[in-house]
Amino acid sequence: MTAPCKMPDWAYNQMIEGLQKLLVLRLQGSPPADAIAAVAAVWEEALTPTTWTWQPETDSERLPTAFRRLIRQADRWAQPAQLIHLIPPRRELPVAGLLENKRNPPSAAERQAAQERVRQMLNRLTQSKKF
Repeated sequence: MTAPCKMPDWAYNQMIEGLQKLLVLRLQGSPPADAIAAVAAVWEEALTPTTWTWQPETDSERLPTAFRRLIRQADRWAQPAQLIHLIPPRRELPVAGLLENKRNPPSAAERQAAQERVRQMLNRLTQSKKF
């Protein structure tokens, strides 16, 4: 499966907001304001392979968190790779219900029948070892 050429819209909007915050800082090496559309296109191209499978339910805070981390440490204009390294891992969803027993426990008769089948298999195995 190959990555599409576009980020999810909600992640794209988060990227634009993060870039706007970086631009406001006027860090050394910042692009001119009239080039921000081209900068956004390059950042989208760089971030798409990382974000194209993201879902809002599980990933909505990952990009804003990475931008906050980047802004705290930036002393000059950042590159997309710097942001990618700061993206936190996906938070785990609760597994409640995934491990629940979907069948009713076996009855006493079913347990006894299963035990009998195990005994029969063991007898057959011990018989076959004698040959």
